[in-house]
Amino acid sequence: MSTPASTGELKYYRMGLEERERLLDKLRGLLEGVRGISFAYVHGSFVKRELFRDVDVALWIEEGEDPSSTRPTSRRGLRPTSRSQSTSTCSTKPR
Repeated sequence: MSTPASTGELKYYRMGLEERERLLDKLRGLLEGVRGISFAYVHGSFVKRELFRDVDVALWIEEGEDPSSTRPTSRRGLRPTSRSQSTSTCSTKPR
């Protein structure tokens, strides 16, 4: 479980590597099969630092698609691909 650490008025969290991987797996599960999402890109302090305040996720949306109006329709898997030490990228290409 994440451990909160206060610095002034801001609240920071600390998670071990295994717990971060479990959180990314949950995120993959939420995004899995959502029509219109090509890939998800996790960036920021969650992947760069020991302490973080939030999890920044960027989504690549296919042109003409509105993922918010659809429900997951397929079992396409999101899997991490290595881009750099400061990001975690998930591809929606079939396994």
